[in-house]
Amino acid sequence: THRGGGADAERFVAAAVEQGGVAVWDTETLQLRASFANAFDPVAFFPDSNSLIARGTNFFLGTFDIAANAVRQIVPGPPAPVEESWTALSPNGKILALGYPTGTVSFFDAQSGSLIKAETNAFAGNIFRMVFSPDSAFLAVAGREIEAGRPGAAKIWDVSTFKIIKWLV
Repeated sequence: THRGGGADAERFVAAAVEQGGVAVWDTETLQLRASFANAFDPVAFFPDSNSLIARGTNFFLGTFDIAANAVRQIVPGPPAPVEESWTALSPNGKILALGYPTGTVSFFDAQSGSLIKAETNAFAGNIFRMVFSPDSAFLAVAGREIEAGRPGAAKIWDVSTFKIIKWLV
């Protein structure tokens, strides 16, 4: 589930629905505002809160116009795996980070869908949470480390170099 951003920060909520696709509801009226059949994972709202970015079943990322209930833009490419993956879009809309149950953290160009870097041993197990700093400069990721004999940890990436700069235990 993702909530809107910007001035109307609480205007919409989006979620994958059992029937397939992504639905968007107005939080004031509780009315269904839009439904996007080829999407499966709501990633973020644009700051204007009128557009939703979501991963797709047959594309990498899509931008959807909530008011028009229509597709604005599709970033082609293969869809990323769904199962137990975490997704975070940088606030500037340039980088999509994906965390996998294997402990891998991958960075993609959100405009093209191209893989920038995959950190295959970022964590020993599942990723629990991912969040970018408001200026898009850093990514914080919390994950499982018990398989490596370490307590759970949070690691901070510098997005300009895609390297871990801090490990918080």
